[in-house]
Amino acid sequence: MPKSEPATPPDDPLLDEHWLPTEGAAYRAALLVTHEGKCAKEIALAIYGHCRPRELGRVARLLKFAAEKNLLRLTAPINETLQLALTEKFGGQKQFHVVNNDHVAYVESPGDEAAFRGDAVCRCAAEIIAARIHRLLTDPIHQHRPIVIANAGGYAISRILHFLAGMKLTGDTPDPRRLLFLSLNSATIPNNYEKSANVLAVEMAKIFGGEHLAICSIWPRNIQKRYAQAIRDIDLLICGAGSDRGLLFTWLKENTVDRHENNAVVRTKIKLPAKACGDICLIPVNPDGEELEFAQPEEQAEVARVLSPHPTHHQLQTLAGQDKVIYVAMGYENDDRRRPQPPARRPATHSKLAITKAILQQSLTRTCILGATLARDLLESP
Repeated sequence: MPKSEPATPPDDPLLDEHWLPTEGAAYRAALLVTHEGKCAKEIALAIYGHCRPRELGRVARLLKFAAEKNLLRLTAPINETLQLALTEKFGGQKQFHVVNNDHVAYVESPGDEAAFRGDAVCRCAAEIIAARIHRLLTDPIHQHRPIVIANAGGYAISRILHFLAGMKLTGDTPDPRRLLFLSLNSATIPNNYEKSANVLAVEMAKIFGGEHLAICSIWPRNIQKRYAQAIRDIDLLICGAGSDRGLLFTWLKENTVDRHENNAVVRTKIKLPAKACGDICLIPVNPDGEELEFAQPEEQAEVARVLSPHPTHHQLQTLAGQDKVIYVAMGYENDDRRRPQPPARRPATHSKLAITKAILQQSLTRTCILGATLARDLLESP
């Protein structure tokens, strides 16, 4: 008589909810992908002997676990040709990291494609930032003082944090408690609070095991003094930039300030500085990257009171000259998509083109991480 098949559990993946991945199995799955080019079905057969929904679900969780444990690391595809061209165009003193994030077949939803483009840039940025922090920790120059890592908040930095923990370099490194993560402003939107510099400073401190300093409404005198010193001692500043549709410009268009005119209080809209093309660290700049001040002292004071922007434009220039500023250029939604590809209505250039040109022309950074679409727009632009 033929042998009967051994009893197997049902295929319902929900019955597998108590199963947990192990590092050994995750490492094996990662090897099968990277060294043997196996697909999920083949990995399931190799490890479990079956490729039912339950086993395929386990393979997916193993590969995700492998990435979380740094057993499987994805590296963003770099376009060296565009990097060299940008370096030549902007004088050779800047380092460009251009990510090939524009090769999408337009079969996914616009939101998914936009997330792919942005995350490719942010994954590259996370790797560069992790390496820079590791270098600061191991540099003997910084052994006897805090290492200050500042962030200006925003969407790009919040996405970078999704990958930063996996990129963190481990091993025989000095005490990470010397790291001080600094928030550079108090700008936030109530239903997008996770993008605020305060939250991101706290999250980065958790990832690396350092301290944080955030900007709060309660400022003890000793904390104020420590914050002012930390601003002067910034070792690394991580920022994106705001376009004319960014947080600062939107906030300015919607808010008012009280002025005293002819012994009366007059409430008026805060006027955006003329010729402003965007902002960096909440500093409005013109197309040449020069700081623009508000027309009225009351407007300048209101922005400082509500947003507490740091550092000053002069301080930013000094930090950039010392290669302490990492600028990550990332657009929103369809900003990385150009004509004539569908859908038909699409911006002719990247939304961050004007502000990125301004930042580079004024040398407000020497390390720039961007996508291929923006890189091409920069090269084609006069």
